[in-house]
Amino acid sequence: MSRLFSTPREQYFDGNGDPYSGGKLNFYETGTTTRLDTYSDNDLTTANANPVVADANGNFEAIFLRPKDYKVVLTDSNDVTVWTQDPVHGKAITTGVITKTSGYTVTTGDDGKMIDADASGGNFTVTLPAASTAGDGFQIGVKNTGASGTVTVDADGSETIDGATTYALSTQYSVVFLRCDGSEWFVTLSDATEVSRDTSPQLGGALDTNSFAVNFSEGSDVASATSPDIWATDGNTVHITGTTQIDDFANAPRIGASRWLIFDGALTFTHGSGITLPGSASITTAAGDIAYVYADAVDAFRVAYFPADGEPVVAQSSGLTLGTEQATTSGTSKTFGSIPSGTTMIIVMFKGVSFSAGVNALLRIGDSGGIESSGYVAQARTSTLNLTSTTEFGLFTGGGLGDIWNGSVFLSLENSSNNTWAASWSLGDTGNSQCAYGGGYKSLSGELTQLSISGGTFDAGAINISYM
Repeated sequence: MSRLFSTPREQYFDGNGDPYSGGKLNFYETGTTTRLDTYSDNDLTTANANPVVADANGNFEAIFLRPKDYKVVLTDSNDVTVWTQDPVHGKAITTGVITKTSGYTVTTGDDGKMIDADASGGNFTVTLPAASTAGDGFQIGVKNTGASGTVTVDADGSETIDGATTYALSTQYSVVFLRCDGSEWFVTLSDATEVSRDTSPQLGGALDTNSFAVNFSEGSDVASATSPDIWATDGNTVHITGTTQIDDFANAPRIGASRWLIFDGALTFTHGSGITLPGSASITTAAGDIAYVYADAVDAFRVAYFPADGEPVVAQSSGLTLGTEQATTSGTSKTFGSIPSGTTMIIVMFKGVSFSAGVNALLRIGDSGGIESSGYVAQARTSTLNLTSTTEFGLFTGGGLGDIWNGSVFLSLENSSNNTWAASWSLGDTGNSQCAYGGGYKSLSGELTQLSISGGTFDAGAINISYM
């Protein structure tokens, strides 16, 4: 409750024992010459004159102080200072609760109280006193306890509450505590300081969940569009509805933002300058497919994709690609062209290959400029015969009638910067019971695109290649 300035009826005397008739008690904010009101009633509704003037007997009526520190100066009737006391403590802040169900204007006597504002019967306004009247240090709390309705706290005139003229309590149990500095109002605590109600809470450091999980919410559905805004939703996981092709996303709120998308149907998800998809290829979605979108920049997104059927997004390489077999029953040369860019290994396979006469079997490689016939470094051996080659890979020498060659030649890219290929081979002659083996290397002018096998006239068997 309130605390009296002094005894209920205070009387002052001068040094001669005569009462201070017409003496004056001047009340100021502590440490200043700014006058601060006192009151004639316990509720602090009726302000006294300042100064308070004594009667003819030097008596002062009861004086009630606000919950502030005062400076008090006693003067005689001619304003000559008798004494000064600073500080003098005012009443303790009351912490009572007052209940309101309709519009209410806060009084100075409500300092420190909580207003239980029940808006169930309809919206209403709690009006604050002028900041100059409330004074520095005035505090008030307002809580909307109604199951419905909005309580609006309204500052006086153009005065503000944290920069706004009003503060709305629109949900049950929403609350605000206000403090005045004598010129405007400040929010010292509100439901918005709780993370559960704050629309954009911010951390001052790393978040430690103290061994507890963080459970995210699923947001509202987002309709597919050329550039849908997946960031405006109310959850970190959203369903993508519709079948409109997606070519990009709206800008993310910041680098590092992410979303989980669940596709409800089939649409084209386009790989491009804004969206990087697995395998650098567009995807046709299916119901239940999930995508994780990460903002590498606010306008550039990397996507991890998880098909509902469990199949990989990017087809796994089967390894070697098998070429088209060529019969060696006639002709003098067999060429395999259109070997794709990026090939790093080729296997040339001989199956029952024979020539119509004794020959040196030759393998040459080439690029888009043609088969090359120089720059080879190669060595081969067939039984007791050696073959050194600079114009080709000489696979075997002295092949004659009845020779039937089987086996493989391995070509491997040794250095991609100068297109150097290393070769090794092992062939068996099942017709005349002999073997041929060797190795070498050759640098091309460009990427390998073709190879040829020659040396004589073919009369049996087949040759094929595989590559990767």
